Order: sequence, then C-alpha cells, then structure tokens
Amino acid sequence: MNDFKNEFNNLKKSLNKDNSSIVIFLLAGILIGRFYEKFSKTKKSILKKFR
Repeated sequence: MNDFKNEFNNLKKSLNKDNSSIVIFLLAGILIGRFYEKFSKTKKSILKKFR
C-alpha cells in the first residue's frame, strides 16, 4: 500500500493541473465500477436463493 501512495504522489507531481483532474476521474470511475460489480454480483446471489 505504501508503494501505491508513493507512485500516486509521483504521478500527481508530474502532471499539471488539467491532467490531474483526469486522473481523479479515472480513479473514481474504477471505484464506481467495482461497487457496481459487487452490487450486481450480490443481487444475483440473493435472487438465486429465492428461486
């Protein structure tokens, strides 16, 4: 986890202000995608139990 923080800080330092907002949107998109994936998987497992 510490390596990730260091790499993320290096990435933020190397990018200008316009590009840094793009990186934040990409990371947010990854997190939203993971939550959606877990939600759909949980929904499918619940529906299978009631069938």
